[in-house]
Amino acid sequence: MVFSIIIPHKNVPDLLQRLLNSIPQREDTEVIIIDDHSDKEVVDFANFPGYGREDVRVIFLEESKGAGYARNKGIEQAKGKWLLFADADDYYTDNLSRLLDKYVDDESTDLVILNSCTFDENGCFMSHRINLYVDNYFKHRVYSEKVIRFGIWTPWSRMVNREFVLRNGITYEEIPVGNDVMFCLRCSQYAKKIKVEKCIVYNYFQPDGRSLTSSYYNNIKTMQMRVDKDFRVAKLYQEVGYLFKPSHTLGILLAKKNPLYDKEYIDSYKNYLRNYKYNYLKDIWYLFLKVIGRFLNII
Repeated sequence: MVFSIIIPHKNVPDLLQRLLNSIPQREDTEVIIIDDHSDKEVVDFANFPGYGREDVRVIFLEESKGAGYARNKGIEQAKGKWLLFADADDYYTDNLSRLLDKYVDDESTDLVILNSCTFDENGCFMSHRINLYVDNYFKHRVYSEKVIRFGIWTPWSRMVNREFVLRNGITYEEIPVGNDVMFCLRCSQYAKKIKVEKCIVYNYFQPDGRSLTSSYYNNIKTMQMRVDKDFRVAKLYQEVGYLFKPSHTLGILLAKKNPLYDKEYIDSYKNYLRNYKYNYLKDIWYLFLKVIGRFLNII
C-alpha cells in the first residue's frame, strides 16, 4: 500500500459519494472514511458511500468527537507510505492519478504541497490564495518557500509521508475549532525536503460567508478557542522566523460593525486578549506587515 486517503465524514453522504467518485480505484491506494457519528435520519447506513469498493474502509465512531479525532483515527489505521486528507464536501480533480503515479517510488520527500481551486454553492470556481503561493514558488520569488510552508493551514493542501508524521509525533488537535492548523504547520516546520505541485489537484468548497450562522460566530467559547489557536500559531511562527503572524485588533474593529457580534462577545474578546497580556502595538505591526505582504503579492 502506497497511498492512504483519509476522509472525516458527518451527515453529507451525497457529497461524500461525489468525493469518492473523484478518487481512482488503484491497488496501491486505500480510502479510509471515518464517520463521526452521523445522524440516522440523514444517513442510510445500509447503503453507506464506499460500500462495495474494495479500496474503501469505513470506521463508524460510537460518539461524535470531531474532525481532529477522526483524522488521528485515520492515521492510526493507515497503511500507506503517503497520507492525503480530504474533506467530505470537496473532491479531487483528474490530476490526482498523475500525482499518485509521480510519487509511487519517492522515498526521500517528507511533504508535498498540493495546488487547489475553490468553488461555491453555485458551482462557480475561483482561484485560491495557494495559487499565488505556488506561482511565486516556481518563479523563485523572495520569501516564497517560507510562505508555501507556513502560509497554508489546510490538510487537503498537502500529501505527507506517514513515517515522517509518526517519527515526529505530529497529530491533529482534538478540538472543535482549528484542529488541523498545528498539524499542518508542524509538518511544514519539521519537513527537511518538500516538493510543490503546480497542477490543480483538489477542489475546495468555500461557502458564502453570509450563510454562516450567528450561533457559531457569536459564541464566546468558540472565540476563545480561535484566539488560543492564533497564539499557538504566533509562537510557532516566532520559532521558525515567519513574518506574517496572526493579529487581533482588526478583528475587534470589524466586530463593532458586524451584526453577528454583540457587545458581550466584543467585551469578552478584549478581556481574553488582555489575559494574554497582548501587545496591541505588536498587533499593529503585524497588520502592517500583512498589508505590505498583500501589496507585494507575497501572501
